[in-house]
Amino acid sequence: MLGKYQLLDGRKPSSDIESSSSQGLLEAESASIHHRAQNRVTAKVKTILPWVVHAILIVISTTLFVLSTRNKQCLCENASTSILGKDWSTRISPRRFNGTFNLSSTFKGPPSQAVDEAWDSLMPQYLIRIKESEFRNLNASKYTAEIDDAEGGRIAIFESFHMIHCLNGLWQTTYPEYYSSLHAYNQEHPDEFHEHTDHCVDMLRQKLMCDADGALITYNWQKNHYYPHPNFNVQHRCRDYSRLLEFSEERRLDGALLRPEEKAVVEFEEMPFDPDAAS
Repeated sequence: MLGKYQLLDGRKPSSDIESSSSQGLLEAESASIHHRAQNRVTAKVKTILPWVVHAILIVISTTLFVLSTRNKQCLCENASTSILGKDWSTRISPRRFNGTFNLSSTFKGPPSQAVDEAWDSLMPQYLIRIKESEFRNLNASKYTAEIDDAEGGRIAIFESFHMIHCLNGLWQTTYPEYYSSLHAYNQEHPDEFHEHTDHCVDMLRQKLMCDADGALITYNWQKNHYYPHPNFNVQHRCRDYSRLLEFSEERRLDGALLRPEEKAVVEFEEMPFDPDAAS
């Protein structure tokens, strides 16, 4: 006997056919929608993925740069701390510079014996001894001159003293009549004079850019002037310069340091930039 809903010729009722057809259309449309959605997602992923990878690379590069900078900074701080004491890095105090143009100062002109003595007091004319344990933290030339005695160590001088020497030399050239011997020598040896001056100016430039003082110069109105004027009386954060002088006195080397006669030394045509350079 035939089923309740089956026609004699084996066909399904028209209502079943329409239902089946509608269901097929719905499934096809659903599959099409799903396919288009997948394509849109894939397109978005392809568009965004390069930017995501780029951002990740930037984060990694920045992190590595910061870490390397921090390591170098730590190396420098550890080097100075090991020599000058643990409180050197924190031994900083606020100090307002007096930038008044007509201010009388021990270090200003006109030149005199007292002014020269003031400048000389800032830059000791002797070398100091640094221990091998201190030297290893400096990242300096591994062939730095050694002290050939029982105590050993290496010879050095604080960079600040060299900078003061350069600044004082530049100041002296502005008073050729008083420093007549120096002026005469510079006139007779112009190439040497300009080479030394260029060296000093560029060292000061590098140091000023390295420190990059962020203190701000503000402006004030001045009587009988139409434009505001810079106020150079700026507050800064300063290290204790006297500590360098004290340490130098503690480690001073008296007498001339001569080349050892019975010990080979590494010689250079020019001072090595690379700490590992051997020639």
